[in-house]
Amino acid sequence: MDYFEEGLEFYINEDYERALELFKTACHLGNARACFWVASMYEEGIGTEADTKKALEYHVKACEMGEPASCLWLGLIYENGVGVERNYKKALGYYKRALDLGYEDGRQFYLSLKERMT
Repeated sequence: MDYFEEGLEFYINEDYERALELFKTACHLGNARACFWVASMYEEGIGTEADTKKALEYHVKACEMGEPASCLWLGLIYENGVGVERNYKKALGYYKRALDLGYEDGRQFYLSLKERMT
């Protein structure tokens, strides 16, 4: 079992602190999905104190590694200026990246923002 899978087991069993440790290890070893989970746990304060800055950091890392859900999340926060300065150009780029990675749920966000920007 790898660190990510082991982390999921601890998460399911509600040992969130241990799950977070294992997800961080998997993330640092190159598992983009694990980076997404770390970001989400920081975002929600699960197994740790909520920390928007760390959530952003891990979502950026996950997106760069190819996790489309993190790219979509980044698009949303930049489009809406949640915890960051509103930046439509960045938002559009993150939405596009999510689409390029096959995340079709992001298409509506991409098209809507692109239309508003023209």
